[in-house]
Amino acid sequence: MKRINQYLIGLLILILGLDGGALHAQKSALVRANTILAENPLKAVKILDSVVRHAETKTLSVSWTLRGRAYYELCRVQNYSTKAELLDSIFISVQRSFNYLPDSNITKDNYILLRYISKRFYNMASLQLKDTTLMKSMAADKSNNAAALLKRYHANALANFNKFKSIYETYFPNMDVRKYELEFYEALGSYFSYLFEKDNSNAEAGSLAKSAYLKVLQIDPNNVFANIQMGLLYYNQAANIIQKLNEDTPLEELDLVQDNLVKLGKQSEQFVSKGYQNDQNNLKAIEALFYIYRLLNDFNKSNEFKSLGLQKGLKLEETQPQK
Repeated sequence: MKRINQYLIGLLILILGLDGGALHAQKSALVRANTILAENPLKAVKILDSVVRHAETKTLSVSWTLRGRAYYELCRVQNYSTKAELLDSIFISVQRSFNYLPDSNITKDNYILLRYISKRFYNMASLQLKDTTLMKSMAADKSNNAAALLKRYHANALANFNKFKSIYETYFPNMDVRKYELEFYEALGSYFSYLFEKDNSNAEAGSLAKSAYLKVLQIDPNNVFANIQMGLLYYNQAANIIQKLNEDTPLEELDLVQDNLVKLGKQSEQFVSKGYQNDQNNLKAIEALFYIYRLLNDFNKSNEFKSLGLQKGLKLEETQPQK
């Protein structure tokens, strides 16, 4: 971002020569902050936070753009790039700069900063979902705080992604964000599916996984991965009910249980069948449909997928659908 620095130096020297008194002092502070940006971004931030509050300089677009640059340097130099509040400060600075009708050069600088923070917000959202250590820790957490942690984690990932999306839709309207939406929501669904598979009683994780996969299917209704994963979530709900049954289950409850199993089985079949229709070589879909039709007591279709699975090397009698 050397170009932004060179241009601002020239502009600041120009406006500094035009005024005196308090205004001159504030513009001197602008020049001083610009000079120390790379070496001491924290000090530059403090100076510029004061400049943008001053009546004489808070309406200058250059004040806000330089403030955004200072927070950018703070993110970069002090390795705070994973802290959303610093990125928020850059974004607020750019927005305020646009409010005060920047010239073409400052506008270009603002877009440089927007590209930087949008990428960071997306990376933050994605990296959270790739933290396998935290994922395993959350799966093992059976404390009373587990549900609250789950919701907070989900909210943070979603908030960072929505900031990325908002910036792109507002400032880069010709860019297609659907590819990023698919990647993010598939990863989000996979994360919470893992937690649900490790503990089928974790209804919150199952609900969050479904919500994410439904977002994928809103964008791409024929998405094979999301359809199959949705189906497996419903199947695993049914499997969890079956595991809880025992010889002491009252007879009057069995009919209700059976109705619920059939309902879940049909919901599962609906999604997995759609995935299979769009990829008939998908082994996970073939395996899942064998077990789903067995759950529904549709032995003709179950045997059909058993035969197909055996041809492809699956051992369907020995395992449940792969997670």
